[in-house]
Amino acid sequence: MLPRGVTANTTGSVSGIKGEGETRPRKTDKLLRILVVEDNRDSADSLRLLLEFSGHDVAVASPGHDGLQAAEQYQPDVGLCDIGLPGVGRLRGGP
Repeated sequence: MLPRGVTANTTGSVSGIKGEGETRPRKTDKLLRILVVEDNRDSADSLRLLLEFSGHDVAVASPGHDGLQAAEQYQPDVGLCDIGLPGVGRLRGGP
């Protein structure tokens, strides 16, 4: 059952609620430099392809200290990092 004022359309998405039910990545005016640090290569490649399809400049780095070095060299606008990377202790901000 759909909420009041919301109607289903024939494409399979829901209309009436902004952003909900959309099936295509949104194109944005600002393209980002994104660094993906992930130890599962298939996941990293899938995410890279999705982000590149949206027009972003994407780099994929190996986990651990290689990923930290890549962040320093690539200078991304956004970093997407697996939180359970092997070989790296907890990262903390501040003292």
